Amino acid sequence: MPSSADIHHLRNRIWLVAGMFIVLIFLFVWYVSAEKEINNANMNSFISLSLAILIAFVALGAFMLWTIRSIYLARVDAARKTAEDTLASTSQRLSNIINATQVGTWERNIQTGAMLINDRWANMLGYTIT
Repeated sequence: MPSSADIHHLRNRIWLVAGMFIVLIFLFVWYVSAEKEINNANMNSFISLSLAILIAFVALGAFMLWTIRSIYLARVDAARKTAEDTLASTSQRLSNIINATQVGTWERNIQTGAMLINDRWANMLGYTIT
């Protein structure tokens, strides 16, 4: 599970992206309304502004994708950690049960014919594992 500091950091990044998006929308609206009043004399500055707004939108898109990727990776990492913890606790529990009950266990791989036995199982049949 991501820490509260990580979640707070991601939440702040999302608010920053939302704020940047709103500012860019206002710039775009201003750009569209100003386009009608442009004459040939200041066309170069208008083109420069157009490129600046386009670059800002591309940068915002990249930042948003980076934020979404960070959130996704935090969630995947939390799920992986939870799965690892569950597997470790289940494995430990099973080991404790086998040791406490002193049962003999064996596992057989039918495809390869390999067989894995514990010491107790061998002792029950009068064998020792070397």
